[in-house]
Amino acid sequence: MTNVIIDLGNYDIKYLSKGIKGKFSSKISTEFNPNPEVFERVEYNNQITYIGVGALEREYNKVDKNFMPSLLYAINKATTDNNINLCLLLPVNQLPKKDVLKNMLEGKKFNFKVNGKDRAITINKLAVLPEGYCSYYSLTNVQDKDILIIDIGSRTVNFASFIEGKIEKNFTHKLGIYDLYKRVKEIENSKGNDYIEEDIERLIKRENILVDDSMYLTFLKDILNAAKGNINLKNYDVKFVGGGSIVLKKYIEKNTPAEVIDNSNYCNVIGAENICKAVWR
Repeated sequence: MTNVIIDLGNYDIKYLSKGIKGKFSSKISTEFNPNPEVFERVEYNNQITYIGVGALEREYNKVDKNFMPSLLYAINKATTDNNINLCLLLPVNQLPKKDVLKNMLEGKKFNFKVNGKDRAITINKLAVLPEGYCSYYSLTNVQDKDILIIDIGSRTVNFASFIEGKIEKNFTHKLGIYDLYKRVKEIENSKGNDYIEEDIERLIKRENILVDDSMYLTFLKDILNAAKGNINLKNYDVKFVGGGSIVLKKYIEKNTPAEVIDNSNYCNVIGAENICKAVWR
């Protein structure tokens, strides 16, 4: 049975199965398009959803989003097998809703089309694992150490501490790299622009927007302060993962003793795959 790992991120969807991994934008659109064949698309329940175009959903809780088209598209990208075990990821504070996913997906068959081609997928087993926590299992040579994972996503930061290989604390703070982009947007729009958050990353990369180092440092401090009260950072070997860690990499490594893990975008799905391999033998 093929194991498929999907991270339904607020900004990007990540997938992994048998060494095949990738990501695509979480943007979707169901608006009518006269030339559907030009776009990546999923047809499910008699509705066409265009992938990677349109807008990002504003809904905070992943379970409450219109996630099925993106999920089916990700499964199609990850594997050609029709019978799978599926693992999904959620922020720790959203795990109480995992039974909703179980009821929707486990033991169910789904018929759909991707770019006009028929697919039929049966999801046999379903696991729902916490973000951040999973990243620990992507690391090597950490079993005898005290490790703190800080997983910076687009709308959440997940913290997971481990003492000699055993989970100690796991919690979520509602703060993500989108909050940084929102601050940048507000400054730029005060100058007469009319940007939305989705514009900011692209414009920074193109150097159309120049962000002062102090903004990155303030945001990094906000993330570290979010851990205080729950955990003493000085007691741990701190590892940063997630797409937001890549954005802040220079500032993390220059101003803290922490490490930004290579392949940060995929640490959660790699770790989740390792967990599922052990459980679904």
